[in-house]
Amino acid sequence: MRRGPQDRERQGQQARLLRDRLRRLSRPLRPRGCLACRDRRRRPARGADVSGPHPPNGRRPRARAGARPARGQPGAAPRWRVVKTLALLLVLAGLAHGDDELRLPRVTRAIFDNGLHVVVAEYHELPLVEFQLIVGAGAAQDPPGKEGVSAVTANALRRGAGKLTAEELARAIESLGGRISTTPGTDGTIVTAEFLRDDFTAGLDLLRQVMLDPTFARDEVRRAREEQVAGIVAGLEDASALAEKCYGGFLYGSHPYGRPVEGRRATVSDLGRSDVTAYYDR
Repeated sequence: MRRGPQDRERQGQQARLLRDRLRRLSRPLRPRGCLACRDRRRRPARGADVSGPHPPNGRRPRARAGARPARGQPGAAPRWRVVKTLALLLVLAGLAHGDDELRLPRVTRAIFDNGLHVVVAEYHELPLVEFQLIVGAGAAQDPPGKEGVSAVTANALRRGAGKLTAEELARAIESLGGRISTTPGTDGTIVTAEFLRDDFTAGLDLLRQVMLDPTFARDEVRRAREEQVAGIVAGLEDASALAEKCYGGFLYGSHPYGRPVEGRRATVSDLGRSDVTAYYDR
């Protein structure tokens, strides 16, 4: 069907309207209280010389044709203007293709005879398998006077398991291109493992050894304790970390939730292998 002049005119108006909207969205936002804007709006005092310095010949230098203003100078385009425009175009393109629909993976739940709750979410876009084990042992369960033992225990889990030393275990995980990490918290500890799909069996076996047969070698426990103390000392120089630690104690007081996850320097420094193994066997 051949379009008439009115249809072409309507299409041109829509295209111009879309370009105007994109141009307005790509303009940099400037806060109302911007000091630079207030300085530009500020009028000079009466009788002040506002002409500025001039060259000896009395002429102002002219800008070179096609010259691009330096960053931070008037007329220089912010770097993020292009990024924002590109992000907008990507969002519009995604909406045009219907990618705004939220697709959740299929989830399977099961409870084993030993009481272990298992949740499996399948996502086959990447050839990876990720495990996340949530153990109900965190800072809130630390015995009085042993604050920080849960964090030291979580750190020592990855330092040797089964018949493998800490170095051998790290080499075995690295040979599979995987990773095993531990994250202590207030109510529990999260153990995360990630391996390729083809290494599912080997990776799961390494994770089993870490969780069920850690060696807790005396030297490795000492290293984990020293790292924990160093982290506590470094946190004293971090204002945000210090404020978060003080906030928990102020909010919860003597309740277990008021304890810092990493413990205190005095209690962590006194922890030994027997404290770690006793906490693990609870």
